[in-house]
Amino acid sequence: MPKESPAKENAVGGEDPRRNQYALMSLDKLRGPSVERMGFVDGLLKELMAQTKHHISLVQQLAELQARTAISERSLCLTRDHLLSTLESTKEDVPLNWREATSRVRFVGARLGDAAMEVLRSHTHPLTVEAVEAALNEGQFRFRTGHPKREIHAALLRQRAAQRNAEDDTWEYVPGKEVSKRAG
Repeated sequence: MPKESPAKENAVGGEDPRRNQYALMSLDKLRGPSVERMGFVDGLLKELMAQTKHHISLVQQLAELQARTAISERSLCLTRDHLLSTLESTKEDVPLNWREATSRVRFVGARLGDAAMEVLRSHTHPLTVEAVEAALNEGQFRFRTGHPKREIHAALLRQRAAQRNAEDDTWEYVPGKEVSKRAG
C-alpha cells in the first residue's frame, strides 16, 4: 500500500488542505461581478451614452433655433419699423388694419424695462404684474426665462418712473421720472 502524505493524514475528512486552498482561490477569481451584474452595468453605460448623444443633439438644435430666432426678430423689427416710417410719411390711403398688425409685434426685439414702461404709460390706472405680462405677450415680447413675472418685477424695480403699490401689488407710471435707476 502506498504511503499517504502527512498533509492528507492531518486533514479533516481525509483530504489535502492545500487542495481546498487552491479550490477556494479559483472560486475567489469567479466571485468578481456576475454576468448579470456586468450586463446591467453595461446596459446602464450604453443608455447613458445614448442619452448624452441625444442631449448634445438637443442643445445643438436649441442653439440653432436661438440663432434663427434672433435673425427673424431683427428682420421683423426692421420690417415693422420701416412700415411705420413709411406710413408716417405718406399722404396716400393706407391699409385700415395697419395699427392692429403693428401692435401685435410692437414688443419684438424690445428691452423688457422699455416694453413694461410702455405698457404702464399706455394705461391710466395701476396694473398688476399679470396684466403687464398679458400686454407684453400680446405684443410678442420674448421672455428669457420660464419666470416672466419675476423678470417683469425685476425690470420694473430698476425704473424710476415705475411705482409699486405694495397694498394691492400693482405698478403704475409716474410721469417725469423717465431715467432708469441704473443710469442715475
